Amino acid sequence: MKSLTRILITALVLTGIGFIPLPYQVETLRPALNAKDFVQVQGGTSQGKGQIYVMAVGVSDARVFSLFLTLLPNYRLETEYVSVPENYFDKEKGREERENSTMGSSHLNALQVAYQAAGRTVEIRHKEIFVDAVSQETPLAQELQKGDVILKIDNQSYTSPYDIVDQMEQRPVGDVVSIEYSRNGVIGLASGPVIVDETTGKPGLGIALGSKASVAMNPLTKFKSNGVAGPSGGLMFSLELYNQLVSEDITKGKTIAGTGTIDHKGNVGRIGGIEMKVMAADKAGAEIFFVPDDTIDADIAQYNPKLRSNYHEALRASIKIKSKMKIVPVKTFNEALNYLREME
Repeated sequence: MKSLTRILITALVLTGIGFIPLPYQVETLRPALNAKDFVQVQGGTSQGKGQIYVMAVGVSDARVFSLFLTLLPNYRLETEYVSVPENYFDKEKGREERENSTMGSSHLNALQVAYQAAGRTVEIRHKEIFVDAVSQETPLAQELQKGDVILKIDNQSYTSPYDIVDQMEQRPVGDVVSIEYSRNGVIGLASGPVIVDETTGKPGLGIALGSKASVAMNPLTKFKSNGVAGPSGGLMFSLELYNQLVSEDITKGKTIAGTGTIDHKGNVGRIGGIEMKVMAADKAGAEIFFVPDDTIDADIAQYNPKLRSNYHEALRASIKIKSKMKIVPVKTFNEALNYLREME
């Protein structure tokens, strides 16, 4: 009887230990996704023989028992700050909500970039700029909250969150900024220094900004999430949109995969889960894989000396699985588009 009791107690203890959280993420392989299933341009040309694939990675918070999962080929343990720093968001905010908070801006950026490149009409009006998340690394975390509406910064009004980001990148680190905001109809004033953004290595406020926007476009485009969230599909959404907006088939019958965020200027940004995405693209038979041609800032490198560029990671993953895919680094949407136009 005592032996049985010991066994039960041991089992309960081990089970409890297994659920202890770790400061990591477990990445799981997900199949490549056809971009046509997410983007539909009214009257668009989508009969091309080629395919454009969006890549996604399943991500969950790691527990002690997760260490055993990483022994399998389709699972990988990753430190949380490689993709999105955990302290950039409130601890209570779930991962799904964090990913969904960036999906709207990803779509808006893809629309703006693709429509302008195709010579089509698109007008995005930002009605209201608000705080979407606050980094715990900035003193502003003590004053600003998610949902606060930004009215003025240093007595200057802004018409889009992009203008604020661009302006702050020009400010010296340590410069104190005054922010006028509205919370539940009550006007408040916050102040804090410009800091080095953990993900970009550039000066910033340490806050993620969102906006309520209206979009006027011709032709009309509809987006479907299909259970996939996050900004890393921005580049491929832009390419798929462009492909449906023009008469030519930019894929030229090939299977094109890739990953990378996109901003309103068409710049391609760093993402996480690159190894899994390379594996999924290879399994889908992709011939070309676009990857952000990012550089690791000295401040980020000091924070994580083992961090490598997305291109380095993708190339290493490709060699590891002996893939025949062409890994193509790009800094902008136009670089990716020109590559497709020039390929045979």
